[in-house]
Order: sequence, then structure tokens, then C-alpha cells
Amino acid sequence: MKERKPTYNKTQLMVEQELERHMFHRDRFAHYLRWSYVLRRVKNWSDANILDVGCGDANLLKTLYVNRRSPHLYWGVDIRQTLVDRLKEDWKDHEAVFTAQDIVREDLPQPGNSEWDYITCFEVCEHVGKRNVGQLLDNIKKVMSPKTVLMLSTPAYDPAVGAAGNHIIDGEVAELTLQEMSSLMGQRFKVQRMYGTFSSKKDIYPHLTNDELVLYDRLSEYYDSNVMSVIFAPLYPEWSRNVLWEVTL
Repeated sequence: MKERKPTYNKTQLMVEQELERHMFHRDRFAHYLRWSYVLRRVKNWSDANILDVGCGDANLLKTLYVNRRSPHLYWGVDIRQTLVDRLKEDWKDHEAVFTAQDIVREDLPQPGNSEWDYITCFEVCEHVGKRNVGQLLDNIKKVMSPKTVLMLSTPAYDPAVGAAGNHIIDGEVAELTLQEMSSLMGQRFKVQRMYGTFSSKKDIYPHLTNDELVLYDRLSEYYDSNVMSVIFAPLYPEWSRNVLWEVTL
């Protein structure tokens, strides 16, 4: 019997869709801030080797180049061959490598005789299927060295809220709860930092200090809920709808 090819969810946010609504959604803000965090987090750019697992449209790489951050090596991996072919053409004049592969079933690349300084995996776990997340993390761990920093973000599933429609694969919720993800990460890595990337008011508001409540209400007079959802979330990952992990071996 022929083995069925995996059908991982491959949807992604598009700037054009946001512009059509004349409003940026909190997911889009969270993406921008993740890329900005990498910009500030990475040191010694000219020597840095970066592996981008589930690179999508290579928005992280675009952010680096727009801000004149040229890593020694950027390597983007995505399951879609047509996308990778386009990225190779778009970036043919730059020091960037792209490969199409199954990040769950296949080993991730190594940077020649060197090591990865940074690995990013943003908003990917929820698209490979819940039962595959552990294997994905194992594959990432295999290509890490003691100096490698992994930055990974994924939704924190709350059964009371439910999962995004595009995070349900073969009838199964593909998001993990914060507790489930904490267990998987803790079994494999040393957690250095955790940040919430966005949070709903109903989730975070009851946990704010009196001073934070005053500030939240004052800022809410001007900022809409999409902006407010990303302002306090980093302080309270346990009450956030999406979390960024920074880990090492």
C-alpha cells in the first residue's frame, strides 16, 4: 500500500489581506514583533548562521535585509516545493539557501562544517499536527549545539476558546495547551525565556496589578484591541493566547 503523503496545514497570513480590511490583526502585529525580537536578539550578524524552520515567505529574512542585517548564512526550510523554487529565484543574488523538505519526517540541514547559532520556528507547530510536534522538536534538537539558541512560537490552546479553523487537521485540534507545550519543551531543552505574544483582554485583565490596570485602561482609550493584545502579553505568558519560547540545550 502506498504511503499517504502528509497533508500539513500550510496556510499563512498575507499582508494584502490585512490591507483589504484597513486594519492589522493582532496576529500580524505579533509576527512583526517576533521578527523585531530576532533583530535585537542576534549578535555578530556577519558571523551568524540562522536556520528558519517553516520559513514560509521568508518574512524573517526580508526583515533582516530591510534592516541591513546580513547573516553569514540564512537557510530557510519549507515543505512546499513551488514556494521554495520561487524563493530561490527571488533571493538568487543574496547569501540565502532554501530547501523543500518535510520537517517532521526528514532530518533538518546542518551548516557544513559549522554550527547553527540561531534557529527560528515561528507559528509552525500548530500546522504539523499535534501528534507530530514532539518529532519536530526532536529534529530541531538534533541540529543544535550547546551554543545554539532556538526561538519558537506557537498558540497556547484553550479548550474554552477553541482553536483557529486552520489549526484543525484531519478533524483533530493541532494546537497544544501551554502545559502540553511546556512538557515537550522541558523534556528536550533548557528554557531561558518565555514571552506571551498576544493575549485577549478577558484572559489577561483579571491578572494585572492595580498600576497595570490603570495603564491598560488609559492606553485603551487610544489603541484598539489588536494593539492592546500585544502590549502586556510578554509579561504574562501563562495568560497569553500565543507564546514565544527561547531555549538552549
